[in-house]
Amino acid sequence: MNILIKNATLCDHRGEKKGDIELENGKIKTISTTPLSPSHSHTQVIDATHLHLLPSLIDLNVKPKNYNQNELKKLERKALSGGVGTLALTLSNDPSHYQSLSLFNLQSPTHFLHNISPYFEGKIQNISKLHKSGGKALNFPSNLSSSTLECIYNYAKLLNIPCMCYAYDKDMSSKSSIESELSYKMGLSSMPPHLQSIEFARISQIASFKQIPTLLHSLNDPHALSMSYANPFLISEVGIHHLLLNENAILHYNTWGKLNPPLCTQDTQEKLLSHLPLIDTLSSTHQEFSSSHKEQTFEDAIGGVDCLGFYFPLLYTTLCQSNLLSLPELCKKTSHTQASLLSLNKGEITEGYDADLILVDLNESFTLDHPLYTDKLLYGKIHSLFSSKKDFYKAI
Repeated sequence: MNILIKNATLCDHRGEKKGDIELENGKIKTISTTPLSPSHSHTQVIDATHLHLLPSLIDLNVKPKNYNQNELKKLERKALSGGVGTLALTLSNDPSHYQSLSLFNLQSPTHFLHNISPYFEGKIQNISKLHKSGGKALNFPSNLSSSTLECIYNYAKLLNIPCMCYAYDKDMSSKSSIESELSYKMGLSSMPPHLQSIEFARISQIASFKQIPTLLHSLNDPHALSMSYANPFLISEVGIHHLLLNENAILHYNTWGKLNPPLCTQDTQEKLLSHLPLIDTLSSTHQEFSSSHKEQTFEDAIGGVDCLGFYFPLLYTTLCQSNLLSLPELCKKTSHTQASLLSLNKGEITEGYDADLILVDLNESFTLDHPLYTDKLLYGKIHSLFSSKKDFYKAI
């Protein structure tokens, strides 16, 4: 099927321009700043006057509830609504998870990539075999032994694939808040804010020595963010909520404000926002869970947030409309850098690239009903999503 999109504002990391664009066989066939005519009688023509056409978002930090077909379908619906065309999930080493995800990928317009968990139950897995099954990157915590990290990076160099790492030690995952006056008053288990920088230092050194591109998940420490910017082999990732919220979200023991890593103090949040130009990639840090997992005591509640279904509008409203980022800069941090890291033929509007795109009405708004963003007015509603898989087109 051919699709001709007319009169759109085309925008990617390089800038914006008005034009027509033709899609064929899941690829971007032609881009023109002068009007195009349908090349076939069966071409579907879409008038995109007053709409923006962008690369669909790529999110490398999404945690599903499980891998059965119904749960993956829920994740797919949220991704389509939020403008996310590609998600990277880190699977356990259960073969049934690979089979379930592979089966779902055959019929889904969303690209579900999977990362390799290289270390399981105290030993290195068969990384080469997992890579042949489609694993795009090695994903692991920083708290592994030095010899294990050395082995993992040797595999990454052998297979020529990137690494992704959560910078935390074994004690950090058990803490429910950041160390602060508020957490002390609330009597919460907390972690010092500098722990992430300590763990970061280990990964920074080995990534540089091995010269392996390494994405650092969910940074919430401005010092670590600054150091990552100075290292050419490190790609920083910050969750959108750490830019928009701070520890005040957990007042009155609001479990919906419990995230992993924990929300920082207002001072640290402001520093993260001032470091926005240093951030390489943004993530929703979306996690699937049942509401019952939040309806517990604060210490027992799950640390995560469900936000994939409104991800692009949240980004656009809070970062672009407030002039913290331009739309091309947002495209770079949400699609182009991720595609470059994983060597994907997407993430920009270029002839020959995959037609993974979203059509957005930046002026259309809706009111969000969400425990963390109560009655927030969001702009940038997704009009439709295009996928290179089977020439997919869906009006949202």
